[in-house]
Amino acid sequence: MELQQVVGLLAEWGSKWVRRRLSHDDLDAGLLMWDIRRTVDASRLPRARRVVVHFQFRDAPAGKRSWWLVSQQDGVDLCLEDPGFDVDVEVHAPLHVMTAVWMRDVPFRTAVRTLGLSVSGDRDLCRRLPDWLGASALAHPPVAKPRRRAASA
Repeated sequence: MELQQVVGLLAEWGSKWVRRRLSHDDLDAGLLMWDIRRTVDASRLPRARRVVVHFQFRDAPAGKRSWWLVSQQDGVDLCLEDPGFDVDVEVHAPLHVMTAVWMRDVPFRTAVRTLGLSVSGDRDLCRRLPDWLGASALAHPPVAKPRRRAASA
């Protein structure tokens, strides 16, 4: 248990001091997708049917541009080759943008509006994607929206 705490603190330190300096060469679509697969909240996905999400990173190296998350009752799988099922949601993004969303450096909706992240497909699944996608264990906590104060009389 003690070693786990030390490793966790080192990871936090590294995340704080290195994250802002990530270059394109530091990004890895495979590591990103395996981490996403590991933390998908499958309880927020429909249980009655298979859900397939196709991720495309146009700037990733050849062979690592397309990934499929397949959620079924028995869990979530990650495929580097097309599993042959109908796709419910298409996610297209530059790798650095999806990484920033995953690390919660950039809100999902901001990435859609201004940074080239696009989501298409089943309307309900697209709308709920940020809820079940999860985030890195080293992600910043979500930024709370400021509350509006009632106007004083």
